[in-house]
Amino acid sequence: MKKTFFGIIRGEMTTPPNTTLMQFTGLKDKNGTEIYEGDIVTRNNEDNGEVIYTNDCFVISIPKMISGQKYLEQRGLFVNQPVLEIIGNIYENPELLTN
Repeated sequence: MKKTFFGIIRGEMTTPPNTTLMQFTGLKDKNGTEIYEGDIVTRNNEDNGEVIYTNDCFVISIPKMISGQKYLEQRGLFVNQPVLEIIGNIYENPELLTN
């Protein structure tokens, strides 16, 4: 994934065309890659989940199916979790979140 920078011109934020801004969580995955909101992470190659910001914190939102009903399980995103690995993001790889 390519990192893109933005600027502010006359009070307006500018970004290159076809760019989506993503908020940095302040954390890194097991490979030292910065984790951003919108990234899709895997936990020990078991569950894929999207990093989201909700209730004043970053969490991993994991789609689940129980008795034919789809719901989202949310797990906290904590410092020093060497089991997380970024495998894509929701903008370029949405298929990684399907069951």
